[in-house]
Amino acid sequence: MSGTALRQAAISPLDKPRLGAACTGAANSDLALKCCLTHNPNVAQAMVYLNVSGQQAFAQWPATLQNQMYGYFDQMVGWYYAG
Repeated sequence: MSGTALRQAAISPLDKPRLGAACTGAANSDLALKCCLTHNPNVAQAMVYLNVSGQQAFAQWPATLQNQMYGYFDQMVGWYYAG
């Protein structure tokens, strides 16, 4: 296996060290992110959306913004897999 192939094989944004044991093996990146935020409420609370009425944690974001976040996370996963 070439050095590039080894580096690419070692890069996995959905692996156990990144997601934790509870979320490893998620069927897709949306489920991985949902699981990770559920098991890491401090992270979910730190992800705030600023609007005219103040800050909202991820669970209270409008659905369109949550979907955008899932899309950005999916792009990040693809970027990591590309090496």
